[in-house]
Amino acid sequence: MTSDPVPKTPTGIDGLDEILHGGLPRQRACLVRGAAGTGKTTLGLQFLREGLRRGERCLYLTLLQSHDELDDVVASHGWDLESLDVAHVPQDAWADGDGQTLFSAYEIELTEVASVMQTLLTRHRPQRLVIDSVGEIALLVENEQQLHRSLMRLKLQVSELDCTTLVTATGGSRLAGDGLSTIFNGVIELTRDTVLYGRTRRRLEVVKQRGMAFLEGRHDLRIETGGVVVYPRLEYGARRDEPHHGTIATGIAELDDLTGGGLECGSACLLTGGTGVGKSTLASLYACSAADGGQAAAIYCFDERRQTVLHRADGLGLNLRDHVEAGRIALRELAVGEISSGEFVHAVRRAVEEDDVAVVVLDSVTGYLKAMDDSREVILQLHELLAYLGASGVVTILLVTEKGPPWGSSEIDASYMADTVILMRPFEATGAMRRCIAVTKKRHGHHENTLRELKLEPGRIVVGPELTEFSGVLSGTPTYLGRRELISGRTDDGSDDDG
Repeated sequence: MTSDPVPKTPTGIDGLDEILHGGLPRQRACLVRGAAGTGKTTLGLQFLREGLRRGERCLYLTLLQSHDELDDVVASHGWDLESLDVAHVPQDAWADGDGQTLFSAYEIELTEVASVMQTLLTRHRPQRLVIDSVGEIALLVENEQQLHRSLMRLKLQVSELDCTTLVTATGGSRLAGDGLSTIFNGVIELTRDTVLYGRTRRRLEVVKQRGMAFLEGRHDLRIETGGVVVYPRLEYGARRDEPHHGTIATGIAELDDLTGGGLECGSACLLTGGTGVGKSTLASLYACSAADGGQAAAIYCFDERRQTVLHRADGLGLNLRDHVEAGRIALRELAVGEISSGEFVHAVRRAVEEDDVAVVVLDSVTGYLKAMDDSREVILQLHELLAYLGASGVVTILLVTEKGPPWGSSEIDASYMADTVILMRPFEATGAMRRCIAVTKKRHGHHENTLRELKLEPGRIVVGPELTEFSGVLSGTPTYLGRRELISGRTDDGSDDDG
């Protein structure tokens, strides 16, 4: 479906309007169903709050929330809903002159509830209506057929008012099943999952919306102070309007020779190796090179603290701290267990579209997968993210930690996702641990097939000449075939060799 003939009513909820391609269909009724604690009431109140902001008549009709409970919800988000019309059924409907309720909810018949709701709707004539929760109606009927007829009558009453309506239903009631969802023009389902560690994961799915297109699938959701925030799934084929072009080089001639001149915009580069081989340092070098050239970059850290990254960069002579303080590089430390994969993808997308970043560093894919509750789903999202970043002309740098020693295996094989693969390994020579670097894959053009030594020295990063004097470097314990003076760091004439 490529067009939506039905006019839209914006919900005012971050992310949800994007999923609905503009909002809910105007003058239609939509069911919001989910278990307790999934955010149904908060979502409904936000929908009405947006209507108040637009100067529309709004009515919150509740069969569940008391005055005090509703006040608690509003206060928890710091909202001012004084101008919102609120009707409590049955509390308000059967109160005497002193405001005392004459009947309990269990003594009220369905016909009485329907009659009072009709009176309230006629009196307020809302343009936006939330009924929370019609699941309570199920308690007043004897069978599902009667419930179905009651809801059909309610829908007809609402349609005569020409208002856009949200009705909520708690999971587990007879309203939660698919059999009754056909009554409503739209169905939005909210779910809540408890993970082994960390914050509860909430998701939203638009199950249906008659006569309009929407973004299918499950989308992460968070309830924050200020309301519900929805993080739309990254749609395949999405891209930045004006992609970056060109190449990101480091300025270190030997390293750029290895990669055939640098990393092409729109490509993904995988840095793989054991701990301590310099993956994070090399990724920071590329980010700083982009910032030196006037382009923005973003580094997302799952494995290290922000201050650790900055301190290491300072020691190696990288101007990372200056770029971070100037806003050219965003260095973000992500708490394990506190962020969902959908939130992370949304943050990257916002950095690309709002901050115009040219380099994105994920440090590391290993930590990223461990931080998420469903690694299989995360891999699929990572595929979509890389496709989006590639189409947007962004250089994406992925770090994967290999197990070791011995090195050579990792928990994830991400090499097939990358356009360029840079292998970094430690090796032992003359009683010291050293590092080597090589490019094993590059889809875009030529690259060197040689091994070079990588040195991380105080104040500088050095990439040495080709390691032609060694055999078996990648085994970790190579055989030195050349002159001892060269590997010891001195030349034949006794002078220091800084290469």
